[in-house]
Amino acid sequence: MNEIRWMRAPQLAKYLNVGLSTIWAMVKNGKIQSKKISPRITVFDKIEIDKMMANVDS
Repeated sequence: MNEIRWMRAPQLAKYLNVGLSTIWAMVKNGKIQSKKISPRITVFDKIEIDKMMANVDS
């Protein structure tokens, strides 16, 4: 089970087929959660993103 769990913003933008600025707007608006792991690195939990997208689709 080598599925990616954490994604950086550019990876997430590609995964969701949206622009990078849309990712940061979603974070700012509280639509998605991010985790700061260092001063310059922010990651997103793919499992949580998938759950959020499942709720949007239904």
